Amino acid sequence: MHWTQLLGVIETLVLVTLLGLSVWSVTVIIDRRRFLKAYLSDESVAELRGVIKGGKPGASALLKSKAICAALEAAKDSRMSDTKKMRLIKEQLVEFKLETEKGLAVLATLGANAPFIGLFGTVLGVVRAFSKLGEASSSGTASVMTAISMALIATAAGLFVAIPAVAAYNVFAKKIRVALLQIQTSLEAGID
Repeated sequence: MHWTQLLGVIETLVLVTLLGLSVWSVTVIIDRRRFLKAYLSDESVAELRGVIKGGKPGASALLKSKAICAALEAAKDSRMSDTKKMRLIKEQLVEFKLETEKGLAVLATLGANAPFIGLFGTVLGVVRAFSKLGEASSSGTASVMTAISMALIATAAGLFVAIPAVAAYNVFAKKIRVALLQIQTSLEAGID
């Protein structure tokens, strides 16, 4: 096998890898979207506020979270000092935050690294194209240009993986930050 053929195989593996990473990214995005929609909707946070004020819990997924239930119990426990309640609430919210952020590291990593994987594939393709140019006569420039254009597909594929991953990461991270702040404020207000 000539070394340029080996580069072609590696370039193909890079594209297949990027396709797999794209599928993984979409899977994580769908999973996190469903989770956040169920747990951190405005209705769920409003229901938590109602429960803190003495209302009855409904079917909110947020109120089924072990960490939120533990924080709610701490807020309502009249035997505990306010300082201890605050500490327990914050501990449980950290646990809940970890649960909500599951998978976000994958999106951040894919967003940061997929363009480099694509660039690697492009570099391999360009090296292969220049090798063809060195071997070809003057009439071979069309095949070289075709090879270079094919090599750029790897960069485009890397961006195709990275852009949605970064966008989803930013949207989810903001939603989690805002919702956790609302939840913490509600629980702390319930200590009175």
